[in-house]
Amino acid sequence: MEESIEHLEEIVGGTVALMLIAAGLLAVVKKLKLPFTVMLVVVGMGLTTVAKMYPHLIPGADFEISPGLVLFVFLPALIFESAFNLDARHLWHNIWPVLTLAVPGLLLSTFAIGGIVWALTGIPFSACVLLGSILSATDPVSVVSLFKKLGAPERLTILVEGESLFNDATAIVLATIVIGVVEVGDVTRSTLFGGVIQFFVVFFGGLVVGGVLGGIFGWLLGKVTEDPHIEITLTTVVAYMSFIVAEAGFHVSGWMLLRRSEQIGVRSFSKSSPI
Repeated sequence: MEESIEHLEEIVGGTVALMLIAAGLLAVVKKLKLPFTVMLVVVGMGLTTVAKMYPHLIPGADFEISPGLVLFVFLPALIFESAFNLDARHLWHNIWPVLTLAVPGLLLSTFAIGGIVWALTGIPFSACVLLGSILSATDPVSVVSLFKKLGAPERLTILVEGESLFNDATAIVLATIVIGVVEVGDVTRSTLFGGVIQFFVVFFGGLVVGGVLGGIFGWLLGKVTEDPHIEITLTTVVAYMSFIVAEAGFHVSGWMLLRRSEQIGVRSFSKSSPI
């Protein structure tokens, strides 16, 4: 129990310290007119190097944040905010370029990354392709933020955000197929067929569950238009609850669900809401 409390203290203390560093960095880059997200990466790499070479200078720098904490605490809010600002009509007008980037584009990126890693390291090709599928399905939050600061064309932002809307299902299916190949040792018909089935389940399952939860919370929000505290609470709840229901309950795409629940429920409510 004491070890758990100490570990929690390390996580909270480390997170607070990183937030203070980020706040100070933001003040500096505003004056120097530098891209904040790029400088965050540079400073993070610098801190990591210093912590490894001189651990006594940065005590507690080796604290670890579990993947589950990042997945279920940090990402839902970021993805929901991104979805809230995504224009569904513009996305539909650019649906074919988006799908091209999300499916063939992700496949090309996966095998390009896998091929490079395989050529440089000698790791088995199937493992390199698995790594490529993981790295190719990136989240565009920092990229979109940089686009806004640089004044990039709106269509470019739509393409990047739209691609992230669909690439999750593609990456999951590809990773599943590769894992099956690694376990079996060969590409089988059942592995490919199972991967295709899972793609439709993950993709359309997220849309269905997101549509249901978005409709329910949109209806609830419409009933409490005079109480902004309840509105804010329900909006926060739908961001996290929808993701948990998708990922842990139905094992479908939480990203697809967050996008869909926001577009069906909260966005339709916000058009008539005074907040």
